Amino acid sequence: MAVEVHEEEILGKAYDGRLMRRLLHYLRPYKVQVVLAVMITIVYSGMGPVRPYLTKIAIDSYIEKGNGAGLFKIIMLLFAVISAQALLRYGSAYLTQWIGQKTIFDIRMEIFTHLQKLGIKYFDRNPVGRLVTRVTNDVEALNDLF
Repeated sequence: MAVEVHEEEILGKAYDGRLMRRLLHYLRPYKVQVVLAVMITIVYSGMGPVRPYLTKIAIDSYIEKGNGAGLFKIIMLLFAVISAQALLRYGSAYLTQWIGQKTIFDIRMEIFTHLQKLGIKYFDRNPVGRLVTRVTNDVEALNDLF
């Protein structure tokens, strides 16, 4: 009695560089947006220490010395920094989600086009339910990745 092994039962290694290069191919049309998202993230991360530093200045230079006008200026600056961080965070999240959705759409369209070009004999040999489940689950896994 022969045991049939399906592709999905074969476990592979955790990271496959070749597969990752194939996936990164789908990001190529959006390379400007990817670079912009990375730059926004770097700027946002670089602004992290600014808020505690401004708080230190407010306490040491203005609160301790009773300088209300200077404290008001530092509070306004702190508000501007917090607002800029919020906008950068929003922009980064929006751009990242947009890139991911566009990439997944491109993958889904390529798979659908490929399935449409397959001959009837292929669908006779492979159960359609299994194909649909595979396509749906695999693309959803990629969606989680992107």
